[in-house]
Parts: sequence; structure tokens; C-alpha cells
Amino acid sequence: MKLKRKITYLIKVLDNFLDVRLKNVSLPGFHGKSIYHVSKFFFYGLFEEDLNLRASSLAFNFFIAIFPLIIFLFTLIPYFPIDNLDVLITDFIQKLLPQNAFEFINETIQDILKNQNAGLLSFGFIAALYFSSNGFASLLAAFNSGINAKMQRNWFDIRLKSILLLVLVISLLVVTIALSLSFNYSFSALENQIKINETSSDLMLKIVEYALTIFLVYFTFSSIYYFGSNKGSKWRFFSAGSTVATILSIISTYGFRVYVENFDSYNKLYGSVGTLLVIMILIYVNSFVVLIGFELNRSIDKAI
Repeated sequence: MKLKRKITYLIKVLDNFLDVRLKNVSLPGFHGKSIYHVSKFFFYGLFEEDLNLRASSLAFNFFIAIFPLIIFLFTLIPYFPIDNLDVLITDFIQKLLPQNAFEFINETIQDILKNQNAGLLSFGFIAALYFSSNGFASLLAAFNSGINAKMQRNWFDIRLKSILLLVLVISLLVVTIALSLSFNYSFSALENQIKINETSSDLMLKIVEYALTIFLVYFTFSSIYYFGSNKGSKWRFFSAGSTVATILSIISTYGFRVYVENFDSYNKLYGSVGTLLVIMILIYVNSFVVLIGFELNRSIDKAI
């Protein structure tokens, strides 16, 4: 009760401050609506709609989906017309995850690559389709379960939209990797023609690589918000929520990776289970970020 009273008091103080200072101020992506009015709905949504519970539910469902999705994706790799796609995807995953988490997942990846067969494909397809679509279905439910939001889709519509979002995200990943590969070939050819030194070439490749990663994250969030919400079609595809979510996701993922690799005590406390805990926390943090971006979009939509 004391904590709730303190939070209520802080909200009132913040409301008075915004009323005086920011009532006539807007930001890019707010469509001319004031920071004051958007902030009222935003903080109300953060504190009153139990984002922690919704993020926890999302994290659990997406955690369940990880390994079936890996089985499905890496078993399908031979059907993509990209050489060494398995290595490229593995390298991409390694750059995102803390080292111990990557090593844990990489064991599954290598086992799949060594033991590919039709039965595995069948299992991977069914399991990934069910569990991964469950993850996105819970995301749709989280988007449309807030105050004054009603789920208007039937079960089939939710399941179909969840599968389409899953396919879209996988497609974005493959396209991003294909673009990265194309840039690598282009830079190699350019390096030979105009004699760019190796240091400059590596720097340009790094910049392109980071830019493509940001593009992947930004486009993924934009797609999820636009297609996943009942009101998403009324929002712009590239929204303030997707911008904020992209920034927070990159910062939190990188920051968490640095923390785990330099100050990690999970393995000492929990042993091998600590790796699973690291993965779960990382998914939870990003689930929370997804909901923050959605709440911002919805707050802009509700604001006067």
C-alpha cells in the first residue's frame, strides 16, 4: 500500500510538471499531439495495466518457442538459395546473445545441422508452427487486452495472423542476411577496383552490418505494431512506438550482454540452469520493451 501511495504521488507530481511545461509541446511522431496528453495515457498504461504480468506471459511463450523455431529454421536452410546461410545466421545470433547463452543454443544448432532428416523437418514444422504461433498469439492478446481494448478476432483469425507474423519475422531475418552478404561481395569488388585499404573496408562493413541490424529490429517492431493490433492499421507503419522500442531493445540487449559477460554470477549461483535464466531474462526484457512501444503508440492514438 505504501508503494502504491508513493507511485500515485509521483504520478501527480509528474502530471503537474507536464501540465505547466509540456502542454503545448509535441515531438516528431506524435502527430501534433502534446507531450503532456500523450504522457498521461502512457504512464497510466504502464502502471495500471500490469505490463509486468503481460511481459512475463510473453516471455514464457516465446521461450517455449525458441528451440522448435531453431529446429524449423535450420532444417529449412538447404532450401534457401544462399551459400553458408547456416553460418551467417549462427554468427548473427552470436552477436546478439551473451557468450554462454549462445554456446547453449549453438549446441542445438550444430546437432540439427549434423542430423538433418525428413522426420526432423516434420517435427520441426509442426512444433515450430504451434509453439511459435502461440508466442505471437500471446503477443496479440497482450496488445488487445488492455483497458478499453476488446479482442474482436476469432481463434482462426488470431492463429493465422500469428503464423503470418512468424513467417514475416523469419523472412526479414533471411532478407537482412542476404543484404549483408551482398554488401560484403560489393565491398570486396570495390576494394579490388579502387584499392581501399583493409581497415577502411572493415569499418564500412561494420557500419553496414549495424545499420542492417537496426533496420531488421525497426522493421520487425513496425510490422508487429501495424499488423498485430486491432488499431494498428490506423497507425503509421513507422511509428514513434517502433522507434522507441528499437532504441530500447538495442540498448537493453547490448547492455545485458555486457553485464552478463563481465559481471555474471548466474552460473556460479545456478550452474548450467543459469544459462536458461539468462535467456529467459533477455526475452522478458525485450517483451517488456515491445509492450512499452505499443503503449506509446496507443497513447498517441488516445491523446487529444
